[in-house]
Amino acid sequence: MTEKARHVIPGCRILISIIVVIDINKQGRMSCATCCGYLKGALVSFFEYDTPKIVHIKSKKVGLLNRTVQLAVILYIVIWVIVIKKGYQDTDIPISAATTKLKGVDFTNITKVPSIGARIWDVADYVIPPQEKDAFFVMTNMIITPNQTQGVCGEDPELAPCTDDSECTKDMPVPVGSGVMTGVCNKATNSCEIHAWCPVEIDEPPLKDSPVLTDSKDFTVLIKNYVYFPKFNVRRRNIPDWIKKDKYLSKCRWSRDKDPYCPIFRLEDLISAAGEDYLVMAYKGGVIDININWDCNLDYAETNCRPTYTISRVDKNETVSPGWNFRRCEYKNIVQGLWYTIYHHYYWKSWQVQHSPYASQHWCWVRIVNTVYSAK
Repeated sequence: MTEKARHVIPGCRILISIIVVIDINKQGRMSCATCCGYLKGALVSFFEYDTPKIVHIKSKKVGLLNRTVQLAVILYIVIWVIVIKKGYQDTDIPISAATTKLKGVDFTNITKVPSIGARIWDVADYVIPPQEKDAFFVMTNMIITPNQTQGVCGEDPELAPCTDDSECTKDMPVPVGSGVMTGVCNKATNSCEIHAWCPVEIDEPPLKDSPVLTDSKDFTVLIKNYVYFPKFNVRRRNIPDWIKKDKYLSKCRWSRDKDPYCPIFRLEDLISAAGEDYLVMAYKGGVIDININWDCNLDYAETNCRPTYTISRVDKNETVSPGWNFRRCEYKNIVQGLWYTIYHHYYWKSWQVQHSPYASQHWCWVRIVNTVYSAK
């Protein structure tokens, strides 16, 4: 038997010998004596014990190199795998949800704009829709065109200017306009006459360089975030455990330095945390991202698992199509057989609420597996 065959596991060596004997016998190329020799050698080797030889090399350079490699492996496991990457911990993919609730009122008295005039604005007026998934919307500026009826009127001169009927093609919609041209040039407005809801909207905010709801900066939003780590059976929310009564929530306001765990935010504080000016942003609208980050080490008490907030502006101060706005019809009713509408053009702040939960906890089997894998 060859030297290589002697290093095969003894039990496997017998099986291999039997297979070889059967195969060769089928081909008719081995005598009975040779077959018996194979089987006898395999049986004897089953009761043998093999051990690798150890060679001692008396060389300081080789010994130093050996210990250096061993030390490097140990340091890698201890510093990188265990301390930095926390390889002894297991992680979990959580279930997370967030809800929002806004509060605040504002009073406007813009007498030069009768469509706004003197009125109170509450949550039902400036939060549309009332609830959104992981988001909320606050209206801060507006253009209101009241008492519109279906009829014929002049288009906005900036959208369809004209001096003669030939410049107004009949039955052609006005691009980005409010209606369909009648083929007549309205001399009073120097614009094409259209079938539309009249009077048409004039796209100009009521106040110059100032939003209508200036006091919206003091509106507050309560953000409630719930996270559940099913693998560790741990449930957390962003309202601190030591809060036992609603009295604290009625007074606290989030501050990155003074009260970082309060779940109630002033809108101006959020805008300031994003490095923006509130009134400037409220004039044209914009999109703000509120990221709730959970980075929990459950080797410690669950009460130490608390969120941090990162606020940033998603859109930028751009000169082309800045901010965010949209239009909606507030309501319609029938008066003497006519449909009337109040047409609103809203400038909004959109607040996107993101939550990024992460938790880890010490598990012995994870430490063993990672240590063995790293040592390979």
